[in-house]
Amino acid sequence: MSEAHVKAVEAALAAIPDGEVRSPDMPIGTFAQQGEVLRVAAERDRADLLQASVDAALIDGLDAQLGAVRTTDAKWQVSRLQGRPQELVIQEQAAFALRDDTLKAASWALREDEDALVKLAKIREGDGVPDMLQDHEALAAFLRTYAPKIKLQGFDPGARATECEEMARVTRAMSAKWKLDESQRNLLQLRDRAFTLCAKTLQTIRGAAEFKFGKDEQRIAPYRDRYTMARTRRS
Repeated sequence: MSEAHVKAVEAALAAIPDGEVRSPDMPIGTFAQQGEVLRVAAERDRADLLQASVDAALIDGLDAQLGAVRTTDAKWQVSRLQGRPQELVIQEQAAFALRDDTLKAASWALREDEDALVKLAKIREGDGVPDMLQDHEALAAFLRTYAPKIKLQGFDPGARATECEEMARVTRAMSAKWKLDESQRNLLQLRDRAFTLCAKTLQTIRGAAEFKFGKDEQRIAPYRDRYTMARTRRS
């Protein structure tokens, strides 16, 4: 992760049409980790991927693209955290605390129910504020479904479900009122461009790997987007 990585892909970032730039659909840490696993596998399988018409420049440039994503996101996060109003920080902390307490209570109440524990484990996946807010909504639905089985003194699953939904609504509303200044918008746009570029490269390599190794679960495993697969099952 360095400015050199950003510099190496600077022209490619600028060349992305504005209409094609997209925001990350998963935590950057998860995206970068999956990307690094794929990069190592692609180096190992280089000859096979080239036979599947993958441009060698994509494999060679993936390290710089992943570094650019990490670097631009780190700079954006520093700016974002410095600029957020204290009330929003406190609200987000309260939302995380409520989410964690609800998961803990539900896990204890349903500790003998394997199916419920699997669902709670899926809700726990991911990190960051957007995932946490989705967790509140998922927990609200979960609590209403399992309410008859939840018997904890002082814990009302129906009331907690409503509290989770309200926490997500209020936190989102407060976040929406916070306006980014111009420097923050530029950092965010650069991060999104780096993500868009790298995500396209990963998608291309994954497609070629699926073509070459799709029937070999051990060989194809490093190329899988586990986060998206898990989120799809969770949805």
